[in-house]
Amino acid sequence: MKTGEYTRKLAAILSADVKGYSRLMEDDEIATIATLKRCRSIIGDTVVRFHGRVVDSPGDNILAEFASVLDAVRCALEMQDRLGEENRSLDPHRRMLFRVGINIGDIIQEGERIYGEGVNIAARLEGLAEAGGICVSGTVHEHIRNKLSFRDEFIGKHTVKNISDPIGVYRIVPADGPEDSGRDHDAASDKHRHAWRSPLVVLALLLIAASCLVLVNRLRNGSGETSRSPSDPTPHAEPVLHSFENPEKDAGLWISAYEGNDIRLTIVQQNPRFGEHALRVDLPVMDYPGITCGRLPANWHPFQDFSLSLYVEALPEKGLILGVRIDDERTDSYYTRFNFEQPLRRGWNRVEIPVKLIGDAIDISMVKAVFLFLNEPPAPAVLWLDGISLE
Repeated sequence: MKTGEYTRKLAAILSADVKGYSRLMEDDEIATIATLKRCRSIIGDTVVRFHGRVVDSPGDNILAEFASVLDAVRCALEMQDRLGEENRSLDPHRRMLFRVGINIGDIIQEGERIYGEGVNIAARLEGLAEAGGICVSGTVHEHIRNKLSFRDEFIGKHTVKNISDPIGVYRIVPADGPEDSGRDHDAASDKHRHAWRSPLVVLALLLIAASCLVLVNRLRNGSGETSRSPSDPTPHAEPVLHSFENPEKDAGLWISAYEGNDIRLTIVQQNPRFGEHALRVDLPVMDYPGITCGRLPANWHPFQDFSLSLYVEALPEKGLILGVRIDDERTDSYYTRFNFEQPLRRGWNRVEIPVKLIGDAIDISMVKAVFLFLNEPPAPAVLWLDGISLE
């Protein structure tokens, strides 16, 4: 549709840039420019082969548009494969690793340039991709999931700069090709592990908290409640597990993950999401302040999603990142638990995690506990928790 000098249209947008480009330039400008020229030639040729158009290429950035989202994803997969071949001929510290983001949306075209939220989201997805990797929006994933051969990984809903609603993000890799393709997997893995690994003292405190949960469960069973085997296939009777509408009954559902600190939990008639009550959680400044719950169904196979709502009244300038950790009966370290993170925004935040994704990391027939925490908050924080569900 044309409006004056502008044309509106639906398009698939591919945005790419080089991870660590400034470091490469500082190390050797001439060699970096030569490598960038070769990589640009590969990318430009691949875009044209898949019926796309390179819109702009300032510095180390590439912006391209496609009429077909399938062509955009095929282009990205082949592009990363060809760039991987180029990188294998270089020393590891000189490899030029591109991050790619793909979105589909309404855009505005003025001459040869394009604008709009669809373009902005593609750029934000690029920033979420690993070095040498591809991230696509949930909308793109819906279009391609039954039409292309690939492996995917849902990495959560992310709130990104200047976009009001959280975006579902998927990581895409070839179905049958090698995953390395010259990519810096060790660096990417180290970054991910660093974001989630707690100090040893935190691990020790978590073990203490787990022991307390076992004691609480035993005391509860001794008061007349029947114990539940981890293999019990019967799900919770209602999709909503914790709504905090019965303060006396629900007061002990969640407890502080640590002893001897300033974490406070209070059921209040303030900022409820669904009923009249919510759980207010006051968290101090520490590495990973959080709360935990072990009173959940053990078998999550009958369910599709684990979800909850969090209200944030005040957001510090540096933002807040929510971490979700889920343990099974065999969890004994960082590497044997499920980890998830989501940036929070002011107001209500909805967190939805597919049970299938959780099942890729732990045994969902023997879920033991859920742990919610903030990742190194810069200031004391207050959260309101409501509507914890398995559906």
